[in-house]
Amino acid sequence: MEPREYKRVKISDKDIKAILFRNFAGAPDKYHTDGCMPNFWIVLTDEKGQDLELNERLNIRWKPNRDGDLEPRLQVFVRWDKIPPKVFQKCGDKEVQLDEETVVGLDYADIAHADLILSPNEYDPAKPKKSYLSRGRFTVVEEDWDD
Repeated sequence: MEPREYKRVKISDKDIKAILFRNFAGAPDKYHTDGCMPNFWIVLTDEKGQDLELNERLNIRWKPNRDGDLEPRLQVFVRWDKIPPKVFQKCGDKEVQLDEETVVGLDYADIAHADLILSPNEYDPAKPKKSYLSRGRFTVVEEDWDD
């Protein structure tokens, strides 16, 4: 039996316009009162959104922004139970690896940049693929008193 080949999708900071609806804690919300799988949404550039939708078959959602223009959004799930992701937080010259307990700080952090490697998973070939975080480097804004 051949080992399964996992496809990875890289998304660099230049392709990410914003990070929305951060729920790294998997906290309950109005749709999931018992909690949910930790996740966040990224707003992509139009070119990257089209590329991921057409070539990678990721589940891109085109939603209107505040100006009424459609923008590509992708929900990224953070799953810790099977193959945990490697998540790093960079602040100034310091970089630390986060785990399931410490990653919740990203829910409220002022994120300046993010570079992601996603692991798409196809449950049904007829549907778009769901995206899971494999690696992430989040650069947060350094405050004066962080020294």
